Parts: sequence; C-alpha cells; structure tokens
Amino acid sequence: MGDWRLQGSETFDDELGNTLEGARKRQMQIWAALAISKVNITQQIVFRGGELAQMGFKDYDALHIACAEASNADVLLTTDDRMLRLAARYKDLLQVKVENPLQWLREVANDRCE
Repeated sequence: MGDWRLQGSETFDDELGNTLEGARKRQMQIWAALAISKVNITQQIVFRGGELAQMGFKDYDALHIACAEASNADVLLTTDDRMLRLAARYKDLLQVKVENPLQWLREVANDRCE
C-alpha cells in the first residue's frame, strides 16, 4: 500500500561485498534489489558510527544505525540478537527504533487490526 519503504545504504552494499557466497549473501542481494533509495556515507554518519561503536556496537552495526538515523528512518530491522540487546540498552540515545522484523511485523499487524 506504499506505507513502507525499504532503504539501502552504502554500508549495506559494502557489507554485501564482503559477505562470502552462500544463502546469507543471496538473501542480502534480494534485500538490496528491493531498496527504493540508498543512504550515502557522509562524515556525519562516520562520526556518529564512531560514537555508536564506542557504546559497543560492531562497526557495521554502528554504521547501519547511523545511516538509519541520518535518513530519519522509523525503524531499523535486524535479526542480530547482540545488536538488538545493545539497541534496547541504549534506546534513549538512539534516534531510530531497532527491532526484530518478526516482532515488529506482529506489532504493526496488531496496530492495524485495532
């Protein structure tokens, strides 16, 4: 219905390029092809990524969050449990909601049914 837009980033493209061939890479390629726009890395994003890395986020995770924040995304979806735990711990310091896709979809479906 046009309510959701998948956004990519140079960070995602870089991670995809460094991912070994296999099922994970194929899935990432599908997501990349579905993205309707792409966030380009800026100095501001690199700086924010550094701040997030100091909180304990892995480098790619920090840049994914920084890209989502810079683009004013409503939510960043991930199945990375470590990233989800850190994001929950620092949710008041993040400018984007970080959620598990299945949990997020359940919440959205419940909201639309009410």
